[in-house]
Amino acid sequence: MEFRRIVTLKGGRSYCLRNRTAADGQAALANFKLTHEQTDFLLSYPDESDKTPEQEAQFLQDMADSVNGIELLAEVGGAVVGMVGISAVGTREKVRHRAKFGVTVDTFGVDYPQPEKL
Repeated sequence: MEFRRIVTLKGGRSYCLRNRTAADGQAALANFKLTHEQTDFLLSYPDESDKTPEQEAQFLQDMADSVNGIELLAEVGGAVVGMVGISAVGTREKVRHRAKFGVTVDTFGVDYPQPEKL
């Protein structure tokens, strides 16, 4: 499934949400490492991944060819600021309703509105 959408935020800034491709392997790994350094609330620590850019590119190609999953990324000004992926856990009848889902957002690369003071 191909997906590409430009979204304009309040304030006029826009981002592009699109499929990750094999060509995004290096940028995807850099975003993974960065976002995993920004919080302890993800499944792994940055140093627990030994995936190479080539392995990430192959994974992204496999996902592009898959009918049971999709990998997307968000870009602002050409920089990757977030990624999301969802894929089936299995194909057997009893588990085909289950999925793996992951989201990362570069918390320093996006301008968030500040909460109002109470």
